[in-house]
Amino acid sequence: MWKTTAPVSSSSSSSSSGSSIVLPLLGNVHPKGYYYAQVYIGKPPKPYFLDPDTGSDLTWLQCDAPCTSCLEAHHPLYKPNKDLVSAEDPLCDSLQSSEQKNELLEQCDYEVEYADGASSLGVLLKDVFSLNLTNGNRAERPLALGCGYDQKVAHHYHPVDGVLGLGKGPTSILSQLKKMGVVRNVVGHCLSGKGGGYLFFGDKVYDASPSHVVWTPMLHDDQKHYSLGSAELIFDGTRTNVKNLHVTFDSGSSYSYLHSEPYQTLISLVDKGLSGKPLRRVDHDKTLSLCWKQGNNKPFKSLQDVKQYFKPFSLSFANAWWHLWNPYSYFEISPESYLIISSEGNVCLGVLNGTEQGLGDTNIIGDISMQDKMVYINYNWVTNGLASSNNKIWIFSNEDTLLLQNNNEDEQLVNCDFLEADTKDQVRITTVYVYGKHSCKERRGLWHSLQTLQTNNKWVVGGEFNIIAEWSEHKGKTMPNQTDMKEFKDCIASCNLNHPHTQGSIFTWSGGRRNGMVFRRLDRALVNETILQYFDDICVKHLSKSTSDHKPVLLTCFKEELGGPKPFRFIDSWALHPSFLKVVNEYWKALTPMEEAEEQAISAQEAYEQDPNPNNREADNKARAHLIQATNIELLFWKQKANLKWISEGDCNSKFYHAFVKGRRAKAKIRFIYDQAGKEHRDMENISTRAIDHFTNVFSNTQSIQVDPMMDYLEEVITAEDNERICKLPFKEEIKAAVWSLDPGSAPGPDGFNGTFFRTYWNIIKTDVISATQEFFTGVPIPKAYGSTFITLIPKNEKPRVFGDYRPISLSTFMSKINTRILVDRIQAILPKIISAEQTSFQKGMGVEEQILLVEEMVHKIDSKMTSSYSAMENVEISIN
Repeated sequence: MWKTTAPVSSSSSSSSSGSSIVLPLLGNVHPKGYYYAQVYIGKPPKPYFLDPDTGSDLTWLQCDAPCTSCLEAHHPLYKPNKDLVSAEDPLCDSLQSSEQKNELLEQCDYEVEYADGASSLGVLLKDVFSLNLTNGNRAERPLALGCGYDQKVAHHYHPVDGVLGLGKGPTSILSQLKKMGVVRNVVGHCLSGKGGGYLFFGDKVYDASPSHVVWTPMLHDDQKHYSLGSAELIFDGTRTNVKNLHVTFDSGSSYSYLHSEPYQTLISLVDKGLSGKPLRRVDHDKTLSLCWKQGNNKPFKSLQDVKQYFKPFSLSFANAWWHLWNPYSYFEISPESYLIISSEGNVCLGVLNGTEQGLGDTNIIGDISMQDKMVYINYNWVTNGLASSNNKIWIFSNEDTLLLQNNNEDEQLVNCDFLEADTKDQVRITTVYVYGKHSCKERRGLWHSLQTLQTNNKWVVGGEFNIIAEWSEHKGKTMPNQTDMKEFKDCIASCNLNHPHTQGSIFTWSGGRRNGMVFRRLDRALVNETILQYFDDICVKHLSKSTSDHKPVLLTCFKEELGGPKPFRFIDSWALHPSFLKVVNEYWKALTPMEEAEEQAISAQEAYEQDPNPNNREADNKARAHLIQATNIELLFWKQKANLKWISEGDCNSKFYHAFVKGRRAKAKIRFIYDQAGKEHRDMENISTRAIDHFTNVFSNTQSIQVDPMMDYLEEVITAEDNERICKLPFKEEIKAAVWSLDPGSAPGPDGFNGTFFRTYWNIIKTDVISATQEFFTGVPIPKAYGSTFITLIPKNEKPRVFGDYRPISLSTFMSKINTRILVDRIQAILPKIISAEQTSFQKGMGVEEQILLVEEMVHKIDSKMTSSYSAMENVEISIN
C-alpha cells in the first residue's frame, strides 16, 4: 500500500485532545461515482449523507429555507435554525470579499462554485455536529455550515444531502474542530477499490512514522487546496521529461485530471503500450472520454481481465529540493487506479484532460487514483517552509504561531521576519539562520552581515557558526584560532546579543583529529535584549545527536512564568481606606519613569540655550535635579531586583540590571529533574511534588536517639545567671540595635518586607515591632505567618540534575530574624564556655585545619568494619564545593 502525507511531520505525535474522529465511507468510483459519509447534525441530531471534499472549505446542506432549487437526495431537506453567522464574523471573510459584503450585517450570504460546474447559493449559520471520538467520548460542537437553498446540478450528479468541506480554510470542518481543541490539523482517508472505506480527523488513527509513510511536501502558496510540490510524469519507470506539474489532492473529484501536455503524453504512451494488444478504441461508449474494448467484442467483467495490457505511471517529486532528504517521493498510479469497467463491459481511462474542463495547469489526483492508498495530510506541525539557494539552510514554521512576512538571504545566512499569529498587536520577531563557512577569512563576511542586520526589534540569531567564543567551549589537543574567536566575540558584543540559559553539555560537535578527539560548541542560539524583555523565560537545550555529528539546538521561549504561587497579594479592602488613593498616587509619582524626566530636562535645556534668562536657567537646574533623582530611584529599584552588592558607580546601567534580573531568573528555574531511577521529569507540578518529598525525607527525623543516659556525663557550664541573661526581656534600644545590625538589602521572606522598610518607617512601626518582640521572650506563642519561610534551592554545581545537587536555603521574615539576632548576640558571650578545645571550627579565628590529624583519622575510619551494629557515621554524605 502506498501512503503519502504532506507536509513532513514527526511520527504520530500526541495531539492536544488525545483523540480522533473516524467516519465510515460508503460508495465507490464506478458506478456510483462518489463516496459519502453519514454525519449527524442538529438538535436532536439527524443523519445526512455528505460528499467529502478536500478541494473546498465550506460544508453545506440542501436546506428548506425555503429551497429555490434543490436536488433529489437521500434524506429530507435540512431545517435551519436561527443561529446565523453575521457578515462581520471572520468566518464570513473567507467566503466574501469586501466588495461582496452584504448590507444586512446580521447574515453571511455565500455562493460556492465547483470545477465541474456545480454550485450552491445560501446563507452561513451554526448548528451542532455530533461526532464520536476514538477515545469513547462524544463531541457535540456548534460548527459553521451553509444552508444551501439554490443548487445547480453538475454533469456527474451525486445524490447526496450536501458537501463535507475538508480544505485548509477557516470554514473547513477540520479547521473549526482544530480551533476548538477537539482534534489536530490532520485529515486522511482510505478509499477501497471494492467500495467503502473510512475518513478520519486527528492523528490518533494511523501510525505515521517515517518507516510506514512516503512523505511528500506541501505547496504553501496554495492557501486553499492540499497541493504538492513540483512533480515529473514517470511512465512505466521511465522519465517522460514532462516536469513542473502542479498537483492537488481532491477527494471531491471522482476522477483524476492532467492538463493538456501531460495528458497527451500519457495517452501517447498508453497507446504505444497497447500496440499489438487485442484492444481497440470505441467511440460509442460515453462513460468517459476514452474507452477500449476487446478485439473479439467480449465484454470485460473486471479490471483483472485487462490490467496486464496497461502500464503503471507515477508522479515523482524528486526534482524538488525536498528530494535531498527523501529521494523516493513517488505517487504511483497502477492500472487499477486509473481504469474502470463501464456498464457496457469496456475499459475506460479514469484520467481526463483538465484543460478542457477549465482547470488550467492544475493536475488533480481524484478518488480513482487514491483507491487502496492511505492518504494522510498533516499540516499541524509545519505549514510553511523555505530553503536557501545552496540548500544549506532549511526553515520550517507553524503558521498557527508565526506568519512569515519576508525573507532574504546571504551566502552564510537567511534572514526572516515573522509576525506572531496569536497576538493582536502584530508583534514582529526577526530571526537569522546561520551556516558559517569553515575558514576565518570567509567567516568575516558573516560577521559583517550580522552587524549590518542588527536590529532593536525582537531578534534571534542561531545556527552553525563553525567557531567557538570561549575557551570553555573547547576540549582537545587541536587548538582553535584565537583571532577567529576574538572576531566572533567582537561580533556578538557589537550586535548586543546574549547567550540564554543553556541546558545539556556545552559541546555541540565532536570529531576525530590527528591529535585525538575534539569537542567544541560550534552551534548556538543568541538573542538580543528586546526579546529577553518580551518573553518571561528563554532557554536553550542541546539535544542528543542522531545521524549528524552536530547536536540539535532547541530554543524555547515562554510568555508566562512557570507556575507557582506569587507572594505579596493586594487586599481589596485597602481600596476602602480614605488615604489609599493618595498613597498610590504618591507612590507612582515616586516611580516616575526616567524617560519622562529626561524629556523634561531636554526641553528645559533647549529653552535655556535659546533664551538664557534667569527663569529658564532655574527651570533647567530644577529639571536636571529631577532627572538625577529619577535616575537614582530607578537605579536603586533595579539594583535591589538584581540583588547585586558588588556593582560600582561606573557600571550603573539600568539596561544591565534589566538583563541581569532576567538572567538570574532564567538560571534559577528548575526546568527538569531526574529521579532515583534516572527518569527525567519536566512537568512543573511533578517537579514540585518530588521536591517536597525529597526534602521532607532528608530533614525528617526518622530515628530518635536517647540522650538521657549521656546527660550524667556532661558538665554543667551554663549557670542560672547565664540562662537569665539569655532569656530576659529585651528593651527597645536592644531591639533597635538588632534591627540595624541586620542587612537591610537581604532577600525578604513571604511577607515581602525587608530591612529597608523597617529602618525607613521605624518611627511608625517601632511600637508594634517592640511589643511583638517582647511577647516572644515572655513565651507568648508566635503567629504561624510570623515564622513562615521561603525555601529556595541553590545549585551546588553548574549542571544540577537531581535534588541532591541543590542546597536548600531559608528566607525567613524579617521579624523572626530580629529575635534570632538578639539571641545570637546574647549567646556570643557564653560561647567560650560551651565550645570544647577540640571544636576548633567553632572557635573564633580558628578552622578545621587546626585539628587536621583528627579529621583525617575520622574520615579514614568511616569505611572501617565495626563489631557493633550501631555506627555514628551511618549515612554520612560529604559534599565539597
